Amino acid sequence: MRLKDDDAIKISESVISTIISGDTVIEGNLISSGSVRFGGLVKGDITAKGLVIVTKGAEVRGNITAESILVAGRVKGNLNSADKTNIEATGEVYGDIAARRLLVDEESVFSGKCNMMPEEDGKDEISYIDIDELRGTGGIKQKGGRRRKQK
Repeated sequence: MRLKDDDAIKISESVISTIISGDTVIEGNLISSGSVRFGGLVKGDITAKGLVIVTKGAEVRGNITAESILVAGRVKGNLNSADKTNIEATGEVYGDIAARRLLVDEESVFSGKCNMMPEEDGKDEISYIDIDELRGTGGIKQKGGRRRKQK
C-alpha cells in the first residue's frame, strides 16, 4: 500500500529525545517515553511512545512498538505502530507489520505479513494483506474474506 509522499513521516530533530550512535550495541529491551533515533545494533525489543527511527546501517533483532516507525536499516522482528510505518529505500524488514498507514519504498525489502488497522473514523476497510497471496491472485483480503481486485 503506497501513500502519497506528503503522508511520509516528517522528522524534526527537536522531537527526538534519544539518539544512539552507530557504534553502540544494546543487548536487552529499550523503552522510551519519547522518540528514539537508533544507529547501532539492538538485540532486544524497542518500545517508544513517539517515533522510532532505525537509521541506515543500523540493525534491530527484536520487535518494535511505537506511535510511528521509520526503517532505513534492517529489522528482524515485528513492527507495531499506532499510526504510520515507513520503510525507506535502504530499509529491510523481516517480520510482520501492524499499522494504520504504511509507506514502502519500491527499492526496500519487506518479507512478512501486514495487518492494516482501520482508521478511527472507520473509512479504512482493508484489515489484512497477505503479500504472497497478493502476488499469486491479484487480490486483497478484506473483512469477511471478500476480495477487491487490483486495477
